[in-house]
Amino acid sequence: MAVHEEEAQGTEPPGSDSSLQRRIVGGAFVIMMAGRIVGAAISPLFLAHAPLGLLFVSPVIAHLVVVAALSEPIPYFSIAVIISIIHCGLGFALGRLQGPRLFDFLIRKELASEAKLQRLLTLLRVSAPLLVFLIPGPIVCALAGASAAPRRTFLPALIASQIVWVALCRLLGQTLLGSIAAMREGLVRHALPLTAVTVLIVLLVRFARHRRLR
Repeated sequence: MAVHEEEAQGTEPPGSDSSLQRRIVGGAFVIMMAGRIVGAAISPLFLAHAPLGLLFVSPVIAHLVVVAALSEPIPYFSIAVIISIIHCGLGFALGRLQGPRLFDFLIRKELASEAKLQRLLTLLRVSAPLLVFLIPGPIVCALAGASAAPRRTFLPALIASQIVWVALCRLLGQTLLGSIAAMREGLVRHALPLTAVTVLIVLLVRFARHRRLR
C-alpha cells in the first residue's frame, strides 16, 4: 500500500463529516507530537520536580527509562502504558482517516522526513504488527493505519508492544537506579540552567530540521 499516492478524485467537501474528523484528529496528533518536543525541552524541570508528569507529555523510551528509576511501579505502569497506548492509538486513527493523504500530511507538518517514511513503509509491507513491536511509536502506527492494517490484528499487537516496551524500560531504569538517582540530584540543584540549555538544544535541532525539510 503506497500511502503517498495522489488523492483520488471526488474528495469530500471541506465541511463534510470525514473532513472535519481529519482536521480534529490531525490537530490532536500535531499537538501530541508538539507536546513530546516540549517535554524534551523542559525535561530537567520535570525530572527534578515531577518525573511522572514527563510521561504524560512525552512517553518516549529515554524518558521511560529515566522515570522508571524515580517512581513507584504502580503509578509508573499505569501512566506509561495508558498514555503510550493513547498516543499510538491516535496515530493509528489518524492514518485510518488520512489514508493516502497521510504521507504528505506528516511531511507538511514536519513530523517526519520523506526518507524516514519510505524506510518505514518498506518494513511495514513485511508485517505491520511486527513493526510496531520493533519500532513502537505514533508515526509507525499512523502509517499502519493508512496502509489499512486490520484492526483485529494490529490493535492487540499495539497494546502488547506498549506493555512489553514499558516493562523493558522499567527493568533498564531499575538497573541504572544508582546513576539516575545521582543525575537527579544534580538536576534538582541546577534545574533552571539545565532547562535553559535543553530548550536551546531543542530549538536548534528543530531549526536545523526545518531547514533540511524545506
